[in-house]
Amino acid sequence: MADSLSLRRMQAAILLFHGVDVLDFAGPLEVLSHAGSDLDPEKSKPLFEISLVAKDELVRTASNLTVKRSLSLDEAHDRLSEFEVLVIPGGPPKVIMPLIESGSPELQLIRNFAELSAPSPDRILFSVCTGALLLGGAGLLEGKSATTHHRALDALRTVCQTAAGRADAAPTKVVHARLLDGGLLASGARIITAGGITSGLDATLYVVALKTSRAAAESVARRMEYDWRQEEGVTA
Repeated sequence: MADSLSLRRMQAAILLFHGVDVLDFAGPLEVLSHAGSDLDPEKSKPLFEISLVAKDELVRTASNLTVKRSLSLDEAHDRLSEFEVLVIPGGPPKVIMPLIESGSPELQLIRNFAELSAPSPDRILFSVCTGALLLGGAGLLEGKSATTHHRALDALRTVCQTAAGRADAAPTKVVHARLLDGGLLASGARIITAGGITSGLDATLYVVALKTSRAAAESVARRMEYDWRQEEGVTA
């Protein structure tokens, strides 16, 4: 990818909700915040401007950490075309399933981002851990390969089957993996799913590589002193 594109500032959003798992969003937040900071030593600015999006101003995580949002859901909707990356973290099933079953505003934001005809041809929608259930519940995994936490693989299959709602729907190929690139939706958005918790670090580094370069992603991994597990495959 060209250097001019590698140095271009990009907007990323991370969706939060009460009961979200901390590392599911904090891991991607950390990786994205470092991306590109050493590509232009004179400017030394990260490539991603990151917004935490939530319904309520303060979000209580699964481990009782309180996080303040950057944008409300309404504000995020108004700016949706600006975002090139949307991160969907996970949480306990008792938190995730009501968001799906109620057709929540969070679920609608995911759908709207996926369906958006935006100027950028390489928008990325990716989930961490049980965040894949939200992608499945939004009907975005039909005919795709996807993964999630190993304890939620059956739940993901069920959610995808329910969301499809018809006998001739293309099945979702649910497999146990650290990350999977499910390819493009009709809108041009790319679907990426990560396995449990720390897999989100690998997936975010993969996103950085897609949006900038593999060298830039490797630089982030070195800075974080993280052993990026690139060899575990991204397609299925």
